[in-house]
Amino acid sequence: MLQYVNVKDLRTNASRVLEMTRRGQTVIVTRQGKPEAVMFPFGKDKKVYVRMLLDELGELFEDAGISEKKALKALEEVRAKVYG
Repeated sequence: MLQYVNVKDLRTNASRVLEMTRRGQTVIVTRQGKPEAVMFPFGKDKKVYVRMLLDELGELFEDAGISEKKALKALEEVRAKVYG
């Protein structure tokens, strides 16, 4: 599950937020309610990390009201960049 932290809270509670990532949480840093950055645990198996990102991306598409058609188009654009 994604955790959201605003920039002010990150500045005030950096150690707590880093502890969250150490425990495996992915943290979205927001500014004025809009995503600015993503913090995630470093050193995970890359395949596990990619799967986790895809799961989180699915949640973000859903939360943003992005249709399946638009989501698939966005993923296809990324696939084309990576695999040609």
